[in-house]
Amino acid sequence: MVDRAHASVAIFMMKTLLKQNPRIYAVGMGSESSPFARLVKALGWKLQPVPLLFRVLNGNRFLREARALREPQWRRRAAEFGYASRLGSVGFRLLHWRMPPASGQEIEEVGRFSDVADTLWKKQRSQWVFASTRDAAALNNLYPPGFRIRRWQLRDGAGWALSTLTEFQDHHHFGTMRVGTIADLVAEPERLPVLIEKVVGQLRADGADLVVSNQMDPMCQASLRARGFLQGPSNFLFASSVALTRTIGAGRVHLNRGDGDGLIHLATGDHAQR
Repeated sequence: MVDRAHASVAIFMMKTLLKQNPRIYAVGMGSESSPFARLVKALGWKLQPVPLLFRVLNGNRFLREARALREPQWRRRAAEFGYASRLGSVGFRLLHWRMPPASGQEIEEVGRFSDVADTLWKKQRSQWVFASTRDAAALNNLYPPGFRIRRWQLRDGAGWALSTLTEFQDHHHFGTMRVGTIADLVAEPERLPVLIEKVVGQLRADGADLVVSNQMDPMCQASLRARGFLQGPSNFLFASSVALTRTIGAGRVHLNRGDGDGLIHLATGDHAQR
């Protein structure tokens, strides 16, 4: 980055890391054209986006502020019409109208993760071929008190989730919106849709205009779609080394915003640009 004469240092560092542990990975990167993404691709790593799913809670605000709707021109004009006519909110409400109600246990907010997370991790971890440890000790280290985050769990202990709410100002993706994020979760498969809907309800009550979630696990994706989430472009990438890609094969991967930088930007508003 400073002097091209030393560009080989990055390759030397990566090869050193691979000698220490051949099954390493990276997340984030923002774009496949970024320098680091190009480096790992040159090393033969597999690079893929972690799908972004979103649900619009304030249709008019979304149509006015979402930067992705500004290009191409026809999309911008459609968004402007939806906002000016106030049909945006109606349209998004109709989109979710046929969703069955989320019946089941209510959720409660907790200050720290407990043996509920331990029990769920022991029961659920075998379904994934690759996942970061999500027992109570790991979660309390990853998400310590002090971050602007909320921890939820179903009252019967069948699932937990973590959410953030950030008020962005003139952001390059979100414009000026209050964006809720379902950043991490683990639940019994049949309870995932209920857990998701309950967290969305809490974010709606807190004034969120939009709820987003990056999830690699197909079952998490299916549960989000079952609760009205749509898929959008993702700049959160997962790069797996040659050895890790071989180990994963066609198995299921559980990976989201908790795997990498964690919630540095989402929970502190570092991405809120004025």
